[in-house]
Amino acid sequence: MANRVFGVALKAPGLGDSIKVEMRVSKLDLLFLVRAVDFALGAEIKKDSELLMELSGETREGLLKIRGELLGKAGLSDFYEDLVRVSGG
Repeated sequence: MANRVFGVALKAPGLGDSIKVEMRVSKLDLLFLVRAVDFALGAEIKKDSELLMELSGETREGLLKIRGELLGKAGLSDFYEDLVRVSGG
């Protein structure tokens, strides 16, 4: 049932429209957010993760693009890549 709800909700009109979001976050919070995105996109899709099961390739690429833009605008791209490398993944 939940899979169908997410499937229908993700196909609602206008959800694919681009929007502009302005916000202020700490660099630390941004690093945690990016790590969460990396974890979610790299995670093995499980039966209980309905939202991840509905992600299309286009949506994944869009999230990776957003992730890169956020790191770039915060000046944290190299720092984050170093953290990932040092932590082993």
